[in-house]
Amino acid sequence: MRRRVGNLRLRNPQPPKPWAGTLDANGIPQSCPQLKLDGDLMLGGEDCLYLRVWRPANMAPGQQLPVMVWLYGGGFVLGSADEFGLYDGTNLATKHNVIIVAPNYRLNSLGFLALPELAAETGNNATGNMGLLDQQIGAALDAREHCQFRRRQLEASPFSASPPAASRRSTEDMLKSILDWLDPNWPFTNRTKGLEGRLPASSLRGNAPQGMHHISDVLAAANPDGRGPPESLRPAVAARVRARDAWAATVDGVNLPVLPLAAIRSGNWAKVPFLAGSNKNEASILAPLLPIVVKGASFDYDDETVRLTIAQLIKDATPAAIEAVTNATLLQYPSADYKNNFWRMAQLFTHYFFSCDVRRAMRSVASQQSSAWLYSFERKLSFLFGLEDDLLGDYHSSEIAFVFGNQWPPIVHDFDADDAKLSEAMGTYWTNMARWHQPSHADDGQPTWSPYTSADDLTMTLASPVSMRTGYVEEACDFWDRMECIIDPQGAACSTADFQH
Repeated sequence: MRRRVGNLRLRNPQPPKPWAGTLDANGIPQSCPQLKLDGDLMLGGEDCLYLRVWRPANMAPGQQLPVMVWLYGGGFVLGSADEFGLYDGTNLATKHNVIIVAPNYRLNSLGFLALPELAAETGNNATGNMGLLDQQIGAALDAREHCQFRRRQLEASPFSASPPAASRRSTEDMLKSILDWLDPNWPFTNRTKGLEGRLPASSLRGNAPQGMHHISDVLAAANPDGRGPPESLRPAVAARVRARDAWAATVDGVNLPVLPLAAIRSGNWAKVPFLAGSNKNEASILAPLLPIVVKGASFDYDDETVRLTIAQLIKDATPAAIEAVTNATLLQYPSADYKNNFWRMAQLFTHYFFSCDVRRAMRSVASQQSSAWLYSFERKLSFLFGLEDDLLGDYHSSEIAFVFGNQWPPIVHDFDADDAKLSEAMGTYWTNMARWHQPSHADDGQPTWSPYTSADDLTMTLASPVSMRTGYVEEACDFWDRMECIIDPQGAACSTADFQH
């Protein structure tokens, strides 16, 4: 893609211009701006819209292989196509004979700033989703140009983690299967909030910290009222961008027509084979941030912290609904059921943000097609010497190293025999989706992964050993489905099969 700097900053991506001769594509591209560590230090740079490609070392000229497009996660504020080697596609490509391609995309304000002036420039009144468009054009370049997609009739299968798993406008002519670490509605915002440039950045995503960083602080240099015209706006944003701001994709009616879960429920999505799941302790690495991002919350994670957190999570609901949901949540998650309040909060967050949204999406998908597969990752990392039992568990993103076959962090994490066996199984299942459009195939040497059914929540447990089971966090997800209807009695969830089941 062309560099998004200067007068191209905050504009939609464009395909790269042709070049003469051989382009040196060695090395690792820098990440897009992110992770402000102090007042001056920031990782990455704006000249970041490059992609990485891995292929088997012994790939023959003209050989046709499945293409897997990796979109990294990070809440639209962190991440890169490399992630310090965690996403290195060498092992996955070599062991399973596939092509891995991974584009960078813009993050934070450079990727997700929504303003009326920017919408006016686009010609279709879209705004705030430059990062999503980077994903789309990056995937198209990966499959169609670098891998000769249309000429060789290869099939591209995107796989991703966290919000990008639910952010693509998939087209059936290109995508033949989807493999997701799915969080269907977070972090996304509606157009009204996204366009309100004077509100705190927290207003751009429903669960972000209050009073954290202000968009007006980013834009102040452009215009005293915080709303400069695009040309004067762009240098100011580049100079003042702070990568830890809470930015989100905007439901603009064009590039992101509706929330992803709403699109699935309505049937307005690419009907392709679909694999999704979550980790048993997703939120164990996120719960420690709670007292930082919720005003008044305590590191004791006591009942008052639960009340403040629920009030923040569903702040657009009526006061009566907030009170009802809060009281019900305290009954559903009593302190006595956990070894401490931290694990209570981690479990609550895991269910609310991850497990139960995944089940809602899977039930809707299964009502429309049979090609759907659900997993629960439940392998604690052996290299943590017992710390996982009290500190981390099967935390958010811990499964990625197993899919890629990377013993990461290097030196520290050496796969034991069980780790290696699980990694081989997961790599086989994921690449089978790209090759055969289903995770299991005859003679692949792995236990059969049966399709998901709503009647029994048929789930593949990714542990040691892998095994099929019925049931997927039933009690907790039934509870949050009921709460969803208290929060929004007129919402789609209260009349859909995934709630009524």
